[in-house]
Amino acid sequence: MKSAAVFLSVFLCPVVLLAERPAAVVVFAAGERALAQNGQNLDLEAQDLIYPGDEIETGADGNVSVQAFTGIIFHINPGTRIKIRDLASAASGESLFVELQHGTVGTIVSKGQSPAQVMIQTPTATASVRGTEFVVEAEEEGTTNVLVNEGEVQVQDPQGTRQSVRAGRMLRARLRERLAEEQLTDTHRRRMRFLEEFRSRRDEH
Repeated sequence: MKSAAVFLSVFLCPVVLLAERPAAVVVFAAGERALAQNGQNLDLEAQDLIYPGDEIETGADGNVSVQAFTGIIFHINPGTRIKIRDLASAASGESLFVELQHGTVGTIVSKGQSPAQVMIQTPTATASVRGTEFVVEAEEEGTTNVLVNEGEVQVQDPQGTRQSVRAGRMLRARLRERLAEEQLTDTHRRRMRFLEEFRSRRDEH
């Protein structure tokens, strides 16, 4: 099935790639997880450096937290595969580009840091925000869910329609369908509970 793109954007500007620099460091790793780096499959451990082009995959019980040097921390839930695509600099700061191939990723801000832009791309959406606490779910049937806990995300679909999604709301993006926004329900909030543990782990560092 051919993918379309839906763009969730806030801070877009010309960038310069910094491919030789590490983009992030692993701060927590548990359960089944793997790192694909330079064509090799490696064990993934805390303190490992992550470079543009690296891929991280978690199994059924795998959990990994990665702190980007842009001031954002990602928590990679079980059953997830991501690729760190690019680290780039621009006049407004640095940007990190992450490809979420499937699964769930949550983001929060590093304690005591001013975050730069982060972009998370799925087969059907790209979330681009600065300092926002949110969760992105890439489902197998081509659905992307963006659940916003703090801040605001602006959405643009392939037809050019734009929509802002604020804290306490979620947006669903599907191929060949209009963007659908709704209030976060108790079910949605339960799916976001891992952010609380994630935040506590951040505060310990």
